[in-house]
Amino acid sequence: MKDIKIEFKGQLVNNLSLLQVKLENLGNQPVRRDDYDQPISFIFPKEATVIESTILESLPENIKIPLNIQKNVVTLEPTLLNPADKIILRFLFVNAPSVGQSLPFVIDARIANINKIEVITALEQNNSSTLWGARLGTISVLTGMLTAILLVASFWARISSRERLLIVLLLLILLIMLVVLISR
Repeated sequence: MKDIKIEFKGQLVNNLSLLQVKLENLGNQPVRRDDYDQPISFIFPKEATVIESTILESLPENIKIPLNIQKNVVTLEPTLLNPADKIILRFLFVNAPSVGQSLPFVIDARIANINKIEVITALEQNNSSTLWGARLGTISVLTGMLTAILLVASFWARISSRERLLIVLLLLILLIMLVVLISR
């Protein structure tokens, strides 16, 4: 692999890594500039060197935050973050060690009324949405089955007592399944 060279802005680099982070105010109160006692800092392993940090996207689009890089630390200047405001940041590194598929980092900040900034990995976020998708799919199937049973029940007078008992048992099973799904 001696024939492959990676350059960034005209400079030869080894072990180039990229990390994207979404910072979002999930609360119901704004975080104002004067709420910061210590700004938000992303602290990466000591051997990593951040060579670029940028805001890829923000909602609303007019969020502008100066990013200060000092070797392995990126600090965001205090800025207003209203509820549901989000910023997607991109960090480029050289010599960044990875643990599995991710780059370890710590978020450091002191903000009024915020005890901790939670880190949710993309894997955790995908698992959560997959779980809800599976639940909604199951509920849709159960609702379809219930509709079919109700259609059969519309012919109630024409069916035998044994078939009626079977329909009632199926309705009870569906009800139990819905209760179990909703309670998870």
